[in-house]
Amino acid sequence: MIGIHKDCCKLLHVVDVAVANMERFQKYNIGNRMFNYVLDMREDIGHANRTTGKERIAALNDLLEKNDGLDALANYCLDYKYLSLRQVSEISSYSENIGKQATAWRNSTKE
Repeated sequence: MIGIHKDCCKLLHVVDVAVANMERFQKYNIGNRMFNYVLDMREDIGHANRTTGKERIAALNDLLEKNDGLDALANYCLDYKYLSLRQVSEISSYSENIGKQATAWRNSTKE
C-alpha cells in the first residue's frame, strides 16, 4: 500500500471518530460532508494509481481540491467548537501530509 493511501485510511478513521462526537445536526450536515470528502479522496488516489499522464494529473488535482475542502470544513468546525483543537490538528496533520504527497506525485507525473 502506498504512503498516501495509508495516510488517507488513517484520516478516514480520524474523521469518523471526530464526526461521531458531533451534535446531531452538525453530524449529518458538516460531518457527513467531511466523511464523503475523505472517501472521494481515496477514490481519487486509486484512480491516479491506475492511470498515467493527464488523467493522473486530473485525479490528483481533484484530490487536492477535496483536501482543501476538508481543511476548510475542519477549520469551520474549530471556529464554532463542533470539534476540539486536538481533533482538528490531527485532521490537518494527515491532510497536510496527503497534500504534500499528492503535489509531489503530480509534479513528478509526465503529461
